[in-house]
Amino acid sequence: MYEAGTTAFDNTRPRKWFLHGCESCGGVVLTEASTLAISRIWPEPVSISETVPARAREYLRQAADSLYSPSGAVMLTASAVDAMLKDKGFKEGSLYSICRRRSPHYFRNGRVGSRS
Repeated sequence: MYEAGTTAFDNTRPRKWFLHGCESCGGVVLTEASTLAISRIWPEPVSISETVPARAREYLRQAADSLYSPSGAVMLTASAVDAMLKDKGFKEGSLYSICRRRSPHYFRNGRVGSRS
């Protein structure tokens, strides 16, 4: 951990800055404190609502933890959407087939997004 203190040009607004190692991604987290309590943190922590079903929430947590690998994060996010649909009762088929059945106008002429 690294610590530094700063003030404004007129010696007001004393602040302490701390660099912490992130146990999740191995990167660095910067925090600011004007007293003993942390007032800001970068990057901002990702929180996933407790209203999201547990399985989907876990996929989203893993996606957030793997943003350094965009393809993996996209696949985990798709898995989260699939898990949410399954939780809503769409048990049969893949994410693509569920979307296709529920929204046929979006998949006309074999092209995603085609409305003609």
